[in-house]
Amino acid sequence: MRWALVVLLCCLIWIRYLLIERNTIKLVSGNGEKIIGTVKQDPMRKNGKQIIQLSGITVELIREERIYYGDKISVIGKLEERVIDGKKLGFVLTQGDLLKLNETSGLKGEIGHLRRKMVDNILKWLPGDEGALAAGILLGGRGELSYQAKKDFSRVGLTHVVAASGYNVGVVADWVMAGLSTIWGRRRAIPFAILGIILYVILAGAGAAVVRAGIMASVAWIGLGFGRESDAKWLLVVAGLTMLVSNPLLIGDIGFQLSFAATAGILWLKGTGKDNLLATLKTTLAAQVATTPIILHHFGNLSVISPLVNMAVLWSVPVIMQVTAVGLIIGPVNYLAWPFLRWMMGVVTWSASWRMANFEVGKMSWGWVGAYYLALWIGFKLLKQLKVLK
Repeated sequence: MRWALVVLLCCLIWIRYLLIERNTIKLVSGNGEKIIGTVKQDPMRKNGKQIIQLSGITVELIREERIYYGDKISVIGKLEERVIDGKKLGFVLTQGDLLKLNETSGLKGEIGHLRRKMVDNILKWLPGDEGALAAGILLGGRGELSYQAKKDFSRVGLTHVVAASGYNVGVVADWVMAGLSTIWGRRRAIPFAILGIILYVILAGAGAAVVRAGIMASVAWIGLGFGRESDAKWLLVVAGLTMLVSNPLLIGDIGFQLSFAATAGILWLKGTGKDNLLATLKTTLAAQVATTPIILHHFGNLSVISPLVNMAVLWSVPVIMQVTAVGLIIGPVNYLAWPFLRWMMGVVTWSASWRMANFEVGKMSWGWVGAYYLALWIGFKLLKQLKVLK
């Protein structure tokens, strides 16, 4: 039955891809274009301009207009083909006119407005990069971080901390279950846990990592509701194929690729360990081993101190998330998170200053990426036979 489901989903992905290709308008450099879409990630700033991704196209917002996640906007401008960040050739739309279509109307607009209020509430009590980091850990997104802080987090391989992921989803589901299972029982509380997951995924920006985690967690809770233990590896496959049925072009998304590679690495390579520090190291190394070829393919550089930095700061992430969640209701509670946020910022800033923190090694072709994963799979099988991995 599992393989039949995989084949069915693959067929649906292929059909969806053909339909998208048939209806895709060919872009021509120099043409005037109108693009309508929903902002699904925090805008970046570069050379005094806001940069956003809209319907797969990079958009430069020349005029100072505050754009948030959840805003549906229409942009009219001139299309140009450029080398983007020195990495790839792509289309850039330079803003000529911009219109917000549903800034305050509709469910999505209301959710976006609620998310902005939550972020503003955190920043009110925790200003500066510490507050921006707290908002990123709880709700995902690094748009409020300073340029230097973003650069430092990227340099030490810690950007995933400010991207809502599986941990956040798990915490939300556990909160709902803990609150309702004692009243209505575990099975009756499961639909509310799934509802909580869906709402959190939307509030967190619905990025590839948190959507994947939301799908996996929801299916797992449904399985538990019927008395079956979840198979995390199988759920990862189902989550990936389901997302690709919705949007086959997502397979080219870097966030999607890194999210799945990291999760697969943790599931297949981590093994088991009772010691918390050892488990953290195993998790970090497994994720880095699995994502290394994708990082090298897209960026050509690698943070070699990422495992050490992750070990130094990841223990504080659950504390920060839970304290700031309470702080959304009782504002002064946010102050309790400040020492942990200051610790994380200090470690990141200090380690990012090391010359050895990041190395430029050149981009890896997809052929070498495939060879890397083949070698990794062979090594995994050998370690399983030797009972190094369980």
